Amino acid sequence: MDIKIIKRDKTIEEWSSDKLLSSLLSAGVALSEAKAIEQQIELYILKLQNGKPIESSKIKSIVAKFLENDYPAEASQYSNFKK
Repeated sequence: MDIKIIKRDKTIEEWSSDKLLSSLLSAGVALSEAKAIEQQIELYILKLQNGKPIESSKIKSIVAKFLENDYPAEASQYSNFKK
C-alpha cells in the first residue's frame, strides 16, 4: 500500500504495518486481534488520505479510537505511550 506518513520532525516515510502491529502488541492486544485491527486501520487510512501524506499524530488518534470500544485498557496503554 502506498501510504506516506508525516513524522513529528516533518520528515516523510512509508507506512509500516509492522510498526503499528508492534505498538498494538505493546499495548496488550493479542496477536490475532492486532493483525485484524492493523488491516482495518490500514484500509481506513488509505481511504482517508486520498493519496496525500498523513500525520503520525492523526494515525495515533485513529488507532486509539479503533481500540476504545472493544479494548479500553489497551486504548489507554496505546494513547499514553510516549516515544
